[in-house]
Amino acid sequence: MCVDMKTRALLVVVTGSLLLRWVSPVAAYPPDPDNAALVYYQALLLCEQVDDEVREVLSDFARGELEANAEIRECVGRFQAAIEYATVAARMQHCNWGLRFSQGFSMQLPYLAPMRFLHWVVLSDARLQAADGDYRTAFARCLDVRRMGQHVGDDTLISMLVAVALDRSANARIRDLLADSGADVATLQWLKNEMADMSGKLPSARRPMGYEREIAMGIMRPEKLDLLVQVFEGSGTELTEEQIAMADEDFLARNREYYSKFLTSLQTALGAPGSYEQRYQKLTELTDQMTKAADEAAAATLTALFAPGLGKIYSHQVLAEANANATQAAVDIFIIRAETGRFPQALPAGLPKDPFSGQDFAYERTGKGFVLRCPGRDLQKDMVHEYAFAVK
Repeated sequence: MCVDMKTRALLVVVTGSLLLRWVSPVAAYPPDPDNAALVYYQALLLCEQVDDEVREVLSDFARGELEANAEIRECVGRFQAAIEYATVAARMQHCNWGLRFSQGFSMQLPYLAPMRFLHWVVLSDARLQAADGDYRTAFARCLDVRRMGQHVGDDTLISMLVAVALDRSANARIRDLLADSGADVATLQWLKNEMADMSGKLPSARRPMGYEREIAMGIMRPEKLDLLVQVFEGSGTELTEEQIAMADEDFLARNREYYSKFLTSLQTALGAPGSYEQRYQKLTELTDQMTKAADEAAAATLTALFAPGLGKIYSHQVLAEANANATQAAVDIFIIRAETGRFPQALPAGLPKDPFSGQDFAYERTGKGFVLRCPGRDLQKDMVHEYAFAVK
């Protein structure tokens, strides 16, 4: 009987130990993924099968073109799980989309269009949070969209353009909320600090150009001629029968050499010190020289087809920076208003600058708020950008 009691006691101890290990948070299940892309993909799946009407309503609402109502609240409510997954992913450090670069120009980027819709969903939730008076969460949603843009990244030129579009959209919504809100000093100071941490992290055209160069040069070869023809099918810049007939090893070798030198020149221009105007003019000059060479020399034929409009892409990049800097500057101005009850008479010193000129934004008070104006001109659009804030 004594032995039996000892055995039973031992069994209880062993069983209890096993149960504790089974319910332990550490041993119970694997850790959550540390790759943001895996979490984004789940968020995108939660947004599938959305009709065009819903897409249009949420994008219009996020931009402030519609007012909050019961229908919109119900619509955004359907995507709460997707919003949760998106915001968790946005705050993760590592993001690898699993792109198959070996596929070259056939590589698929299936997440780009869904990410655009997902960003409207998150920004719609930001507007609802603001409508309910929770400006801290509303601003946080906008910052998460900026992080989403950083995660979209600059693996390719098209992903880089989507990334800066998301960043510009998020900054526009922050500016809307600043004008609408009565956010307190603590919330605005928090927003300022968060934006300062994100400064200088916008995608650049320089990195994806390196990938595009390797991909393009890889198919400028006789054994890849069919693939080379397919790349341009339906683009409006198809290879002519004459160009296909002359595409022997010598022709393709000379085109590879010219293309490589041209892309290197573009990357050098993008990374060179100097102003926006100097870089833009250099990119335009290089592109004009290439276009002229393509009319006169067969070696530049494929470069004229492959080469992107880098002046335009570079201006998109700089405009995104101008949007971000103007938004940061506006936060400082609204902090002064929250502290003193009025906007400053002059622009405070030390604020982010206009990247088109490298100078401070021009600051002008208006009857209901103020305007920040870029002293420099956007040479691609031939216009000066300005950001108006009218307090409601």
